[in-house]
Amino acid sequence: MKNILKSITTNGSMVALLLLGLISCKDANNQTTAQGVETTPDTEIAVKDDPAKDVLTIIVPADVETYKSKIAEYVQVGGDDPLPTIEFIKKEITPADHVDDMKASAKAAARVISPAGGGPQTADVDYLKVDNGTAYILLNIDKDGWAGVSVTRAQIHPLVEKTLLQFSTINKVIFDYAPGDAPQKG
Repeated sequence: MKNILKSITTNGSMVALLLLGLISCKDANNQTTAQGVETTPDTEIAVKDDPAKDVLTIIVPADVETYKSKIAEYVQVGGDDPLPTIEFIKKEITPADHVDDMKASAKAAARVISPAGGGPQTADVDYLKVDNGTAYILLNIDKDGWAGVSVTRAQIHPLVEKTLLQFSTINKVIFDYAPGDAPQKG
């Protein structure tokens, strides 16, 4: 897998996006799918002949630092939810290597903000399944706890959700396994 560092300059600030390529594989019906993405009959997965030339759109805060500050304060202190008052913008990215637009977009949106505290250096998509218009998604930050995880989730989840809701096949995003998919405990 290739690690690519893509820097996008906006209003003089640098937003670093680490984009990992996705690996193509065959499912039980010999259909090409993206690794880690399970499909149901109503799922549309875009497989590209030349993915390096694709442009994807993610949703990001117009002012990332203000967004991070307001969300952190809301999670730690409380008060009115700042999300309705925050301006979000569309940002075009060009991943170097991907198969599935949906997973690549979610991953790029998750990586706009680095996790706080002692968690992973970047957020990553560990699970994505689309069923009947609902995207079930889990990021690596959803699977483990550390000091700062609640702030990290509160900052990153809205970006992933807003990005996924751009897809015409998605009308709801749930940060959890799809019903029946949760791993069995020991």
